[in-house]
Amino acid sequence: MKQLYTVPFERNSERIKELRYQYVQRAMELEASENEHGFNLAKTRRRGRNLIGKRATIDVPGQRGANITMCAAISNDGLQLQKAGIGPYNTERLIAFIDELYERLTAREVDRQNLPTLTIILFQITFYEEKNFQGRSYECMSDCSDMSSYMSRCQSCRVESGCFMLYERNNFMGQQFFMRRGEYNDMHRMQSMGMMFDNIRSCRMIPFHRGQFRMKIYERENFGGQSNEMMDDCDNIQDRYRMSDCQSCNVMDGHWLMYEQPQYRGRMMYMRPGEYRSFRDMMSGQRFMSMRRITDMC
Repeated sequence: MKQLYTVPFERNSERIKELRYQYVQRAMELEASENEHGFNLAKTRRRGRNLIGKRATIDVPGQRGANITMCAAISNDGLQLQKAGIGPYNTERLIAFIDELYERLTAREVDRQNLPTLTIILFQITFYEEKNFQGRSYECMSDCSDMSSYMSRCQSCRVESGCFMLYERNNFMGQQFFMRRGEYNDMHRMQSMGMMFDNIRSCRMIPFHRGQFRMKIYERENFGGQSNEMMDDCDNIQDRYRMSDCQSCNVMDGHWLMYEQPQYRGRMMYMRPGEYRSFRDMMSGQRFMSMRRITDMC
């Protein structure tokens, strides 16, 4: 049997309400401990029941329920701005944070001509179930290995910023298509631009690369046969390098697109830094005859 007792009226007094409010404010100003993974936030709570008149909370790591996300701007002069809130930081929250940071920095009496230039690159693509950006939508700002849990099909999409690779099947498998910033109001338009499939199941964000591009291509699998090192685009490897085929490569720097036919036509494949020993195993016997660097900031 659970013991019943009378709740004192003071628990709902204005003083107690103010104390509750102050407690919530303190909880939103959590300190963070830095480690190799980033930040570990701590929330206060006590396991089990507490005694009347005793503290109901203690400091323990972790939390249950909604996550608390902190966004901060740090410069050589120390912490400039910090904001903590319940839930993830979406585009709206991030833009509001940047606007407040800009107002705070420009309000100071400093030489504005010597202010450093800050470039912020955001990645966002929105998929829609119907044409002309109608129906249920899914906003993506990073990689997504399976879109079927968010929507049953995709008939239009809008790339707000950044560059993305779209895939025919889950887990970044099947045929691929490169998307840069723009609006694609129906699937027929995307197919007219070179997409060779009619449904999108996964997508991958393409990071922006600064610096040189280097890739070594090989005529045969497992880095065999004739080889050539590339640092710029090539519209036809047969004309430039006298290579009749390309079956493996080693991407050392930058991100590349490889095309099945010369002049950047036909099926394509996105290549990140790494070793690719056999294109036949990756794309069912496909070979590549032209290559292009992904230099878009989009």
